Amino acid sequence: MGNIFKSDVKIKKGKKRWVVLLLLICAICISYFNSYRVYSFYSKVYIIYWCKYLADDIVKIIDSGNIKQSFIDMSLRAYPNNQKIMHSAGNAYMKAGLIDKGLEMSVLAYEGGDIPLSELYNLSKIMFDRKNYADVVSFVKSHEQMKDARIAGLLGTSLFFLERYDEAIVELEHSLRAQGSDIEKLFFLATCYIKTGKDLQALPHLERAYSLDKTNRKIIGDLVALYGRLGQTQKASDLLNSLSWRLK
Repeated sequence: MGNIFKSDVKIKKGKKRWVVLLLLICAICISYFNSYRVYSFYSKVYIIYWCKYLADDIVKIIDSGNIKQSFIDMSLRAYPNNQKIMHSAGNAYMKAGLIDKGLEMSVLAYEGGDIPLSELYNLSKIMFDRKNYADVVSFVKSHEQMKDARIAGLLGTSLFFLERYDEAIVELEHSLRAQGSDIEKLFFLATCYIKTGKDLQALPHLERAYSLDKTNRKIIGDLVALYGRLGQTQKASDLLNSLSWRLK
């Protein structure tokens, strides 16, 4: 009987501990939610009612530079979803070295709306340079109607690195038709055709890339291999002999 009683006490203590833990978790969640609401309310009171800043005033202040990040954060809470403030905040964050935060804010600023072509290119280029290829694809495709040849090039190259070769071909072809020869895009386009089993379509692009840079070993190696697969053994031999002569 004594052992049974002790067992019941242990079970009750165990249940109490779980109840206390759950209450503690709930308290933390409620506290966090309320603190966020309180901070948002404080931000609105301070920015709008105390300082009497309109959205355009805040944009001018942020764009003037040398403004604390806390002011920007407060302004965003006071005027949530204001495109102009979000755009200025995005630029300010990036200038302060907070590139990812700045990109996120800038993308949100243009979500579902029009964007200047230069801004679409600049933001896409920043993402591309940071090797955020999936973000480039998502961002450009959400503003497909604004795409030009330069942006198509970024999109096509991003799709190439994501190994989405069929999609990359369309964009790289578009970019090259509009902008003319570009050795990197020509090489990527040729590689896309090779990866999708279209060696014959790859040939003119790889040959054009080679004509622009006859010292690029990667292009030469791929072109020799392509000639071999297409049965153009004499061309492959001539290219190898030419390479051997240049390396002497």
